[in-house]
Amino acid sequence: MVIQFFKKYRKIFLNGVVLPILIIYFGQNLYQQIKNDERVDNLYHLYQQIKHIKFFFISILVFIAILRFAIDTIVWKKLTNAFEPQCFSKSLKSVFLGELFSFNTPLRAGNFIGKIYFLKKENFILGTFFTLYGNFVQKLITFLIGFIALTIFFNTMNQNLLNLNINKFWIVLIGILIFSIFFFVFYKAFYIMTLLNKWGLFKVNIAPNLESYFNPIQKLNLMALCLLRYVVIIETYIFIFYCLNYEINYYLISLICIFLLCLYFIPSFFVFDILIRAELGILIFDHYIHNKLLIIAMCSLVWVLNIFFPALIGFFIFIKINYLKKYGKKIS
Repeated sequence: MVIQFFKKYRKIFLNGVVLPILIIYFGQNLYQQIKNDERVDNLYHLYQQIKHIKFFFISILVFIAILRFAIDTIVWKKLTNAFEPQCFSKSLKSVFLGELFSFNTPLRAGNFIGKIYFLKKENFILGTFFTLYGNFVQKLITFLIGFIALTIFFNTMNQNLLNLNINKFWIVLIGILIFSIFFFVFYKAFYIMTLLNKWGLFKVNIAPNLESYFNPIQKLNLMALCLLRYVVIIETYIFIFYCLNYEINYYLISLICIFLLCLYFIPSFFVFDILIRAELGILIFDHYIHNKLLIIAMCSLVWVLNIFFPALIGFFIFIKINYLKKYGKKIS
């Protein structure tokens, strides 16, 4: 009876009780960290640091964000070329719709819903698989670079900074093991899925032979694009630190890589995303920046540019598509 009651009212319970409690908890925690930090500069001083370059500052950040989504579009276009070629504009709309649906789902799992929106119904399963595969390759790049940065951090910096007492050998061994598994799945994903498909583990027939869709050269091209996307994301943070007159060195870059690594593997959902980014940013960057308010502002700005605005654009695209469908007009 209790289980049936929970199933019936779980949405009300999660949205009306759990969500507000978590928001209040994380918000209060951030507020206390800012309030108790004697090193925090006020917002006016933060504004003064970028006032003389604000137009240049915003323009470059917007350009970097546009470049990132252009790369996302090229990646999706290359993936769909294997089974249903799409033009650049339709691929771009698919990317923004993916951002919209991922914005409202836990772990950003709804990304595939937007990506497959313009595909034919018979290609929905293939589109979902290729979306997951593209996301997996991005995670592989993030893990590899993040793990290298983490290794450098532990080798060159004092472990007591994070109050850790970990054997470096085990860190390297576990990292190599995880990366080996990731790389094997990346290289043999199509073959593995084909085998599972032949064994009847899927109710829907994905494809007779997925391995034929992507050859090794195409896989490496995909990895190169994901690497370029990763570099562009790192450039966002580097540019912000540069404009705020912080020294750009390998230590700061390694912290950014570790931050992105943690961000990719920590569960997030909707409004929690910005709170989690802020908490994580303080944990990682506070040893270098010594300004919690600035860290929160930076994480919030990147979130708005890379998550909120794209989801907002996707929302307007979704509204337009439904409007055109309602009046029987052609969707371009």
